[in-house]
Amino acid sequence: MQCIEKKITRYQGVGRSFYICNSCLDDKKLQKSLARICKIDPISALKMLKEIVDNG
Repeated sequence: MQCIEKKITRYQGVGRSFYICNSCLDDKKLQKSLARICKIDPISALKMLKEIVDNG
């Protein structure tokens, strides 16, 4: 996954990326860190992550 224009997206082959395992999705510290890195609120970060995971 990667942050592009304040959105968390699947890795597109260019730029910095990160991997998050399914069991880590509910970790509050991870949510806050991603929100800070992508410059979005933690609730939006969690929604984007879960949407990516659910859609495969």
